Amino acid sequence: MIVPNSERKRNFILGVIFGILLYLQMLLQNLANLSLIGPIGNNVKYFYIFIFIISLVLNINYIKDLVYFIPFVFFGIFSYSILKDMSVVGLFLVAFSLRRIEVYNILKIFFYTYWSLFTTMMCFLFLRITTNIYQTSLYGEGQGWTFGFSNHNAIGRVLMTGCMINLVIRLVEKKKYSKFHLIIWWATQIILYYILFLTSSSSAIIAMVISLLCYLFISKFSWINRAKKAKLLGWASYSVLIGGIIFTLLSLTEKVFDTGSFWYTLNKLMTGRLALGELNNKIFGLSIWGNPAFIPSTENVPNYTLGFSYNFVDNSYLFVMMRYGSVFLVLLTIYYLMLIRKIVFNEFLPLFIPVITLSFYGIAENIIYSYAANCVLLWLGIWLFSTKAEIKFVKDRR
Repeated sequence: MIVPNSERKRNFILGVIFGILLYLQMLLQNLANLSLIGPIGNNVKYFYIFIFIISLVLNINYIKDLVYFIPFVFFGIFSYSILKDMSVVGLFLVAFSLRRIEVYNILKIFFYTYWSLFTTMMCFLFLRITTNIYQTSLYGEGQGWTFGFSNHNAIGRVLMTGCMINLVIRLVEKKKYSKFHLIIWWATQIILYYILFLTSSSSAIIAMVISLLCYLFISKFSWINRAKKAKLLGWASYSVLIGGIIFTLLSLTEKVFDTGSFWYTLNKLMTGRLALGELNNKIFGLSIWGNPAFIPSTENVPNYTLGFSYNFVDNSYLFVMMRYGSVFLVLLTIYYLMLIRKIVFNEFLPLFIPVITLSFYGIAENIIYSYAANCVLLWLGIWLFSTKAEIKFVKDRR
């Protein structure tokens, strides 16, 4: 399938608009969390309605695509009727809006958006609009520096995502760098890794290590052919995704409160995440279609069981099962399984890096269901373009 130039231009305009809106959404929400702006920071999420309208205008020739979108519309509306929360609808709207933008261009949008956000926040820090604060954990232990972001995990997520996409793009483009440019590229990466290390965002650091291991496996080990690498990475992707869900369910145990137990030790290493998950599970339980009573984030609410004033479920899989329902998690899992199968079949090796990394990262952070944090959710174009027209770059630019 050859994409006409006119469609490419329209998709370029749509991609630029989405990138700008995504940048504003993340920036304003971060500034709102820092109490630097007013309520607008909490309303920017409705930008997805705007991008949906723009996509209909620019891709009016593909209005027939709505036929495939109708089942998801009904599910989104049903979810909203229960939760009065537009998050599920928003995800479907954005994914559908960007369906005709190639996967490589989705990655480029996130590349420019995340590094623009990082640069902006560093400028704010330099101008002393924001402050670099050293946070402590819920148990009073030192955590890491915020570098002007709302918390150390927020800056960790931005750095991890940006560096991860750096690796993917480098594999995809496979430019023949001179030794000087190669040294500069890796020196920049190392500086960014060091800043990430200073944030002490453990989940982001481990995810970054995983992405580096995937990168080295793909770029090295030439004695393993491409097809075999695809199968091995495919099984790794399945294992991390399904393993993350199984781990989440197994972690819902009272043993997280038993001093000396395995789950208690693991809970402490994960800074109370497992205990918070079990506590919220006891209060709200898992739901099938979604639970409107479950509050995603409750700051400054006394948590008498754990002895601190904080309550946030930082596991994507558990959060989805509590807030949006097990059915929604099943839909996300089916999407991932189909996507992994497609990547394996076409041997799109670089795409395994975000799939594996973000699936693992979802165990300790709320990103698996968020289009702003998880670019993998927006890869519908992988089904709309043939191998030659879509991720041809993966094979031809190596």
